[in-house]
Amino acid sequence: MFGIGLPELILIMGIALIVVGPEKLPELARGLAKQVLELKKAANLFKESLKEEADDSKPWEQNLPEGFSRPEELAAAGRKVIEGNRPQGDNPVLEDGAGPGKALYPDSQDGDVVSAPEMTETDAGKNVDGR
Repeated sequence: MFGIGLPELILIMGIALIVVGPEKLPELARGLAKQVLELKKAANLFKESLKEEADDSKPWEQNLPEGFSRPEELAAAGRKVIEGNRPQGDNPVLEDGAGPGKALYPDSQDGDVVSAPEMTETDAGKNVDGR
């Protein structure tokens, strides 16, 4: 207990007998024993609460779908589904002759040029707000 041997314990008890006196020594020993007992109870309650919290910390295991035992397996299955729905090829947007202009002008050919409307002199002199 605390690395205290019999000689040290006898010395401590002798000093306590001198300091406290023979009348109050049994009362002091009882009070000390009660405090040690309460401390042990508190330590056991703390251990039990920690163990209870550790048991409750894995509720995700109970909610896993059938056939999955770990979240890594569930994540791998999700990745397979996502990759299965992905279009094939390096750049699916630019495949099949699709170019940047195809989205804006689907009927135009790659060589077609679309020009902006002509600006008149009266339009050139106006401000942005039309004055």
